[in-house]
Amino acid sequence: MIRLYRAVLKGTGRAQILLIALALGISVLAPVPLHFQKEIVNGLTDATLTTHGILVLGGGMAAAILASLILKWALGFLSNRLGEDIIRKMRNHVYHVARDGHHPQLDRGTLTTAITTEAEDLGRFYGYAISGPLVQAGTLVSVITFVTATQPELGLIAMAVVLPQIVVVLVSQIRVNELVGDRVIRLRAVTTSMSHERLH
Repeated sequence: MIRLYRAVLKGTGRAQILLIALALGISVLAPVPLHFQKEIVNGLTDATLTTHGILVLGGGMAAAILASLILKWALGFLSNRLGEDIIRKMRNHVYHVARDGHHPQLDRGTLTTAITTEAEDLGRFYGYAISGPLVQAGTLVSVITFVTATQPELGLIAMAVVLPQIVVVLVSQIRVNELVGDRVIRLRAVTTSMSHERLH
């Protein structure tokens, strides 16, 4: 898995930097609406908030939400575009390899699945390999940090609930990766078998 991430950074380093910046921006903005909500609720509860104050806080919360939505749209657009570029490049590469016969040891099943299923999966992975987990983890850390800073007891409860789930995800992901690799191998074998049957 580490080798795959190295390949992602090596092949799309500049694009990944922009995606990482957008992901960090989304993560930083995640608790901002919560802050405005807290200020509004506290102000109304204490009866110290005027109508103008409510409008100012509400406008700030709306601006934070709008900024977050814009960043999410930009991240999704750029990630999908990067994925489509990788799919196109991979298919062109595999096509030229098959046409020129540089690797005659590659069977039809490998070439077919590489052009179709594997190219799609790899393209999506390149687009969200770093930015996707970073948005999820960054948002989680940002929100829990905000909650802990304002209400330490509630923050500790949140961490106690979340941390075991993170461990389970990390452990299960190893098994998921193994199953994905096994699926690719089986799919190649089945495609090769079917192509040979058609030829005969």
